[in-house]
Amino acid sequence: VYEFPYLVLDCNTQVAVNSEKMYDISRSYTIDMKDGGNVVSIDLVQNQEEKLIEARVDSPDGNAFLSASGKSVYVPSSAAGICSFTVTYTLRPDMDTPISFSLVDPSLETVYSNVTAEIISPFPVRGYQMQFGRDGDPDDGSRYTVKNDGMSVNFQSNGDIKTAERAVLQLDIDQSLFYRPVDWRFLLSAGISVGMLAAVVLLFFLFGRDKKLVVPVEFYPPKE
Repeated sequence: VYEFPYLVLDCNTQVAVNSEKMYDISRSYTIDMKDGGNVVSIDLVQNQEEKLIEARVDSPDGNAFLSASGKSVYVPSSAAGICSFTVTYTLRPDMDTPISFSLVDPSLETVYSNVTAEIISPFPVRGYQMQFGRDGDPDDGSRYTVKNDGMSVNFQSNGDIKTAERAVLQLDIDQSLFYRPVDWRFLLSAGISVGMLAAVVLLFFLFGRDKKLVVPVEFYPPKE
C-alpha cells in the first residue's frame, strides 16, 4: 500500500465575498509531516484571472512560510510531526469570471482527511455547482455535503480526498449586483504616463530628428 509523504488531517476554508467581488480568505491547515524530509507547497492563486492582493501566514510553531513570490505557502523539509498554520489573503478576480473556489490543491501528493468550508455572500446565492473528483469520474454527491442557506454555503467532505482529485465549489450569484468603484489613482497615474509619452514623442518630431543637409543647386548662364 502506497504511503503518502505527508497527510493533510484538516483543512478549513472561510471566505467572505464583499460587494466589490473581492474574496477575503482564511485557510487553516493541520498537516502530519511524519518524519520530515518533504516540502509542502500550497498555491494561493489557482486561477489566472485572480490577483493576489496580500497574504499573511500565522504559524505558531514557525514551520510555515510565504514563498518569495508571496503566491504560495510552504512547509520546509525540516518540519516533522504535526504542523498547524493559518494563511489569510485577499483575491481580486475579474468582474466577469464565475465565482468559484478550489477547496483543495489537487497537485499535492497527499490525502485530505477532513475538508470544510464556509462561503459568505453579500447577495443571495441562487444555487451552486460542484466539481469533485478526477476528470471523467462519476460524481453521485455521496462524498461530500453542501448546504445553501441563501446567504452562505457550507461544504463538508465525507471521506478522503486524494491527489489529483478536485473539490471546486462554484456559486450562482447575480453578477450585476457587484460593483467595483473606479480606481481614480490608477487612471490618473496611467493618464500622466500616457501624457508624458505623447510629449516626448512630440518633442522628438519637432526638435529631436536630424535635419537633412540640403545641398543648394547653383545655376550658371550658358557659355557663349
